[in-house]
Amino acid sequence: MTAAKSPPPDVSAVSRAIHFLSAWSSKAAATALALVASLVVLGWALLSRDADQTLIWFAAVAGAVTLVMVFVLQHTQTRQQEALHHKLDEVLHALPEADNKLIRLETASDSELVEVELRHTALRDDAHDA
Repeated sequence: MTAAKSPPPDVSAVSRAIHFLSAWSSKAAATALALVASLVVLGWALLSRDADQTLIWFAAVAGAVTLVMVFVLQHTQTRQQEALHHKLDEVLHALPEADNKLIRLETASDSELVEVELRHTALRDDAHDA
């Protein structure tokens, strides 16, 4: 998976920071840094007289980082998914033979989704038989 590209300058400062964190955390160096930090803290805990306190601190930091990264990943994936949907909507809109109902498929009712699924299953079966 490739690193996220930098957002345009008109995106909020928080969003830019989240994209930077997402791009940085996807690099091998970030994984290596996390591994080294974990080994150092665990080694420190083994050699320390106050190992319980060190491990509690480490668990709290690891939990906080995990929580933040969940939201970072959710934010970047949602933005990428929205952009992809807009691009696909534009392609559907540009193709004269495309069904424009597919553009609003994300908000369709369950029965509409089933109808589209059945229609596409029939199209796949026809293509397979041809």
